[in-house]
Amino acid sequence: GVAMSRFVVQNVKSRTSRGRSIVEILVALAIAAVVLGAVLLTVAGTGASGRRQESQARVVDEGQVALSMIAGQVRMAGYTASRGRHFPAVQTADFGIPIRGCKRGFVDSSVAFDSLKCIANKKPPAPSRENAIGIRYEVDTFSSLPSSDEPTDCLGQRIQTTTMVNGASVIVADNRFFIDTNAQTGNPALYCRGNGGNSQQMLVDNVYAMEFRYGVSDLVTNEYDIAQYTGESIRYLDADEIDSEYAKDTDRWRRVTSVRICLIVATPDRVADKSTPFQNCDGSFESAPNGDRAIR
Repeated sequence: GVAMSRFVVQNVKSRTSRGRSIVEILVALAIAAVVLGAVLLTVAGTGASGRRQESQARVVDEGQVALSMIAGQVRMAGYTASRGRHFPAVQTADFGIPIRGCKRGFVDSSVAFDSLKCIANKKPPAPSRENAIGIRYEVDTFSSLPSSDEPTDCLGQRIQTTTMVNGASVIVADNRFFIDTNAQTGNPALYCRGNGGNSQQMLVDNVYAMEFRYGVSDLVTNEYDIAQYTGESIRYLDADEIDSEYAKDTDRWRRVTSVRICLIVATPDRVADKSTPFQNCDGSFESAPNGDRAIR
């Protein structure tokens, strides 16, 4: 009985002290590699998905900011303060055409409003995403964000120049919005030039495209045999169509009663897995250039 007991003990010790074979080690390593690879793929996919979602959210935020800036100015186009009995000679200040657009941008955005010229048609014809718009309105400390109790332009610069209209002194805001290249990033960006300092500054980066369509009203003769615009949009045209179809009307831009604004904003980084199509302002889809993995 004792001998058997010793044999059993010795046999157990022998079995428990035996090492692993090379096959078992290789199998264990293979299983560990598969599990680790799956974990790494999951982590990498989660990180890429998170970056895409973050970039898309940023694009939406930047687009809303840009739209808000432009729309706020468009709504003010042509505004004049009511003067009533305090200025009987001037019920409203007429300082000229309140809005002016160009389909391919301004030749020079720094010239006087009435001297703004549009870049000529491209040859061969190509879709333009570089629309520009100029907006004028009477401004005061209530219709702008004042600085030192003085009205400001689209860049927050104080406007100190007054304009005489029928003997009344008024302050006119003159703001121009356009697409230009950001010198620091090389990306297209939304810029504004205001008349507070007559300088342009970037408002929102990575604005890939900006397009406007203008609602125009009809010109009719009222009961007093006076020609006037109806103030209702009968159709929407781009800037070239307005200049072409109403070429004989020197005040054709007074026909504009509403504006449709379209912006295409892109992510600054290449967050997509590959070049993806995006929707243009006319509703059509366009493929991004090869190697362009930005999300629009």
